[in-house]
Amino acid sequence: MDITLKAQIPIYDAPKVGEPNDGKGVPGTDDPAGYPVVIRVDFDDKIMKQITTVSE
Repeated sequence: MDITLKAQIPIYDAPKVGEPNDGKGVPGTDDPAGYPVVIRVDFDDKIMKQITTVSE
C-alpha cells in the first residue's frame, strides 16, 4: 500500500511599517495592509518603469 500525504501551508506576507502598501489595514498588526496593485508596467528602451496605485 502506497500513501501520499500533501500539506498545504499558507504563507502570509505583508509590507512592513514604512513600505508602500494599499492603505487598507495597519502594517505590523493583526490586520496588516496589502501590497499596492500594479496597474501598468511601461518598457522604455531597456529600462522598466513600474507604476503602482492604491485601489479603493
